This record gives sequence, structure tokens and C-alpha cells, in this order.
Amino acid sequence: MGRPRFSDESAYLLTGFAKCTACDGPVGTDLRGFAEPIGRHVPYYVCLDYKRRGTCTNAVALQQDIVDRALLGSIAEVLDARILDRAVDKALTRLRAGLEKHLDRRTQIDRELSLLVTKMDRLMDALAEGAAPKDEIITRLNEEKQRKERPCRRANEAL
Repeated sequence: MGRPRFSDESAYLLTGFAKCTACDGPVGTDLRGFAEPIGRHVPYYVCLDYKRRGTCTNAVALQQDIVDRALLGSIAEVLDARILDRAVDKALTRLRAGLEKHLDRRTQIDRELSLLVTKMDRLMDALAEGAAPKDEIITRLNEEKQRKERPCRRANEAL
């Protein structure tokens, strides 16, 4: 299995997941010497409260590779390809539904933005032509500018 990829990742399958049945403490790895070949260390799963603190009475030690093989074999037996396919299909359906919802909202926002830009352009044209009182046009332009910025603020707050 080699070294862990991340500092909080264990090279052992059950470390960080399993708990001692006697004290509910963490199960971890204890490297022990093995008779054949001499000097080779073999990892065992043990109660860490028993090993380090002596606060647990559970002295059971199980060879890591045997437990891992049995566990992975049991998981493989219950994993049916049809069940996995169905789970993946459900997950993709949920993701696509969320994406469609966001795309619909984006289309709506783009449409509103386009209308606001058109209104602002018309107000700028009216201001340039002097078709309406300057103060009235500037007030309306400022109102439209605030409306335009509101969806952007809400989107940034959502992030």
C-alpha cells in the first residue's frame, strides 16, 4: 500500500474507522516482529488504549493483512454491478437536476440583465438628447444601476 498520500491518511485500512469493542477506543496498528524471516515487522490491529495507555483490557491483536483481505473480500461479495450502476445513475441524475436548475436561473438572470442594460442605454440616449429633465433621468439611471448590482451582490454572498 505504500505511504499515505495525505498527512491524515493512514496506510492501514481500518485505522481511524474501527473502535475497540471493550472500551470504544481507537483501533490502530502495532508493528510486531515475525519469526520468518527474522527481523521482519508485521502490522497488527490492536486497541490503542490497551497498547499505549493500559486503560483497556482488550489484548486482542489481529494481523492486518489477514483482516484487510477478509474485509475487502466481504465488501466485494456484496457489491453487485447492477447496484453500483443504479447508484451511479441516481447520483448523475441528481447532479444533472441541480445543474439544470442553476442553468435555468442563469438564463433568467441574463435576461433580466439584458433588459436593464437596454433601459440604461435608452436613458443615456434620452439624457444626451435632452428629451427629459436631467435630474429625473439621472435618478432613474441610478435606480437601474442599483437593480443591476443587486443580483451580483446576492450571487457573491451565496459564494
